[in-house]
Amino acid sequence: MNQMPPAKDENLTAGIDIGSTSTKATLMNSRKVVVAGLYTSTGGQPVAAVQKLTRTIEALEKRFGVAFSLIADGTTGSGRKFIQNVARADYGVDEITAHAAAAYHLNPEIDTIIEIGGQDAKFTVMNNGMATFSVMNYVCAAGAGSFIEEQAQQLGIALNEYAHCAEGHSAPMISDQCTVFMQRDLHYLLSLGYSRGERNTSNVPSLKIGLYATLTMLEYLPLWELFFKRLGFTTVVSPVETGHIAAGKEIAGADYCAPITDLHGHIRYLASRVDYIFFPQLFENANGNEEKAYCYYCHYAVPIVQNIPGLDISKKMIAPVLDLHKDINETIRTVYLHLPEELKTKTTFAGIEAAFIPAWDRYKERKADMQYLFLDQVGASNDIGIVLIGRPYLILHRALNKGIPDKLAEMGIQSFFMDMVPIDDDKLDAARDFVRYNHWHYGNRIIKKRLAEIHFQTHWQCGRYIALLKDKVAFNMLNAFNKKLNIPVRPVIDNRVRKLEGNPCEYLQKNHFTIRHSGETSKNLLKVYYLRENYPELKLIINVYPIFCCPGLISEAIYRKVEKEIGIPIVSITYDGTQADKNKVLNPYLYFLK
Repeated sequence: MNQMPPAKDENLTAGIDIGSTSTKATLMNSRKVVVAGLYTSTGGQPVAAVQKLTRTIEALEKRFGVAFSLIADGTTGSGRKFIQNVARADYGVDEITAHAAAAYHLNPEIDTIIEIGGQDAKFTVMNNGMATFSVMNYVCAAGAGSFIEEQAQQLGIALNEYAHCAEGHSAPMISDQCTVFMQRDLHYLLSLGYSRGERNTSNVPSLKIGLYATLTMLEYLPLWELFFKRLGFTTVVSPVETGHIAAGKEIAGADYCAPITDLHGHIRYLASRVDYIFFPQLFENANGNEEKAYCYYCHYAVPIVQNIPGLDISKKMIAPVLDLHKDINETIRTVYLHLPEELKTKTTFAGIEAAFIPAWDRYKERKADMQYLFLDQVGASNDIGIVLIGRPYLILHRALNKGIPDKLAEMGIQSFFMDMVPIDDDKLDAARDFVRYNHWHYGNRIIKKRLAEIHFQTHWQCGRYIALLKDKVAFNMLNAFNKKLNIPVRPVIDNRVRKLEGNPCEYLQKNHFTIRHSGETSKNLLKVYYLRENYPELKLIINVYPIFCCPGLISEAIYRKVEKEIGIPIVSITYDGTQADKNKVLNPYLYFLK
C-alpha cells in the first residue's frame, strides 16, 4: 500500500480487477496519484473477494483518520461484468483496453504489452494508446501465473528464484500440455529422487505437425494448434509473409490465384521442417439445413500440392475430409482414422476425443469472445471503425491484405474482422433469398455481415458508425492505390508490351462497363479491350482458365457480348493439368481465320 495522503477528506476513483486467481483494487486521487493498492485471492468467489477489499478500505479510513468519497469506479478482468452489475460500478472495461490505457499513461511510447495472467496470457500491440492487435493463448493454463505459483509453493521456492533454480539442469521427460498431467508427473519425478531444479526444467520431445497459415486453415489455426498440443505433439505454423507468394510462383507451374500460389510457398516452407503436414479438406460447411461450398480450388488443393515438382510430401500429408459443423463424433472418428500409424501408437481414439472436444469448445468460446471485444472497443478511441469484410484468408493474411489494417492503425482508426460483428438473425429478413440461393460459404457470411453492419449503422445507440471495406475493393488486382496497371500480355503477333495509362475503371467505363468492384474478371476485360485497341490486326483471342474458376466462368459469359461488339472471336478453354492438349477445340476457329 502506498503512503496515505494527509488530507482528511479525499475524492477518489476506484478500479477493481477481478481475475481468475486474484482480485486487485486501486484508489486514485484527482491528481492521478495511486494512494492505495490492495490484493487478495479470488478463490473462486469474486463477490467475497471484492467484499474483503471493501472491508480493507474501510479499515484504512479508520486507521488513517480519513474519509474516502468515491466519485467514479470501474471493473476489469474476467469477472468485470458480473461485479459491475453486483457493485453497480460506472464502467466495465476489458483487460486489453485497460492495459492499453494504463501503459499509455505511464509511457506514451509503449507499443507492446505482454501480460501473464492467472489462467491465460495476452499479447497486445498498441499505437498511440490504442490497442490495434491482441491475441490470447489457446492452450491450457500450464504456463500461466497460478500454476507457476502453485509449483513454487510446493517446492518451497520463492517466485523470484524460480527461473534461476532451473538453470544448468537437463530436462527429464514429462507431459507439458496439461496441468493435471504435469502435476502428476512432477510428483513422480520427486519420488524418484530428481532435484527441484531438474523438475523445473521438465519437457518432452514430440513429433512435429505442420499447419499452413493460409486458405481455410488460417481461420481454424487456434483449434488445431490446441488439439495437437493437447495430444502432446509440437506444432509448426508457417509464418504469414509475402515471401511465400514469390516462392509459390517458382514451384506452382501454373497461373493460380494469389491464395493458391501462397499455399505452394507455405507447403514448401513446412516440407523440410516437420514430420507431418495436417491438411483438413473442407468441401462444405453445414449450417442448419443449408450446406454451402468452399472454393473449388480448396477442394483440389491436396492433389495440387502433393504433386509439386521436387517436393515429396505425399507420405507426410494428413488430409481428412471434414465438415466441422456437422456431427462432432464423426469429425473425431475421421481424424483418428486418417492419422498415420506412427501417431496412432502415441495416442488412442479416446485421446483424440479428449483433445478435440475441449479444443472445439474453446475455439467457439473465443469466437464469441471476439464479438464481446468488438462491442467493448468499437468507437472507444475514434468515432470511425472499419469492419473488413471478406474471406478470412484475405482479410487476416498480412501478405494478401496489403497491410491495410496496419495503415488504418497508423491513422488512429480501429479495424475489425467481420466475424467480430454480432448478427441478429431477426434482422436478416432481406437476406433470406440471397443466403438461400448463394452457393458459397464465405459468400453467405459476407452477405449476413453486410446486413448486420447496416443494422449497426442505423441503430448504434452511441451515435458511432461502422464503415466497410470489401475485400474485392481493398485487395483488388488493379492496384487502386496508384491507378495504373501494367498488363503483362504478349500477343502471338509480336513481342510488344505497352503500359496501360490512366484509371482502369475509367478505361472500362469508356467501353460501356460500370465497375462496382474490381477483380480478375475486370482484369480480363481490360486485357481484351486493350488488345483490340492496340492490336487491330488480331483475329482471335483465347481465354484459358482453370476448370471451375469463378472469374474464368464469369469472363466467358461476358465475352459472348464483348466479341459481338469488337468483332473478334473469343474462345474459352479450361485446363485441370491432366487432360490432353486443346488443339482440337481451336482447330475450327483457326480454319476460318485462314
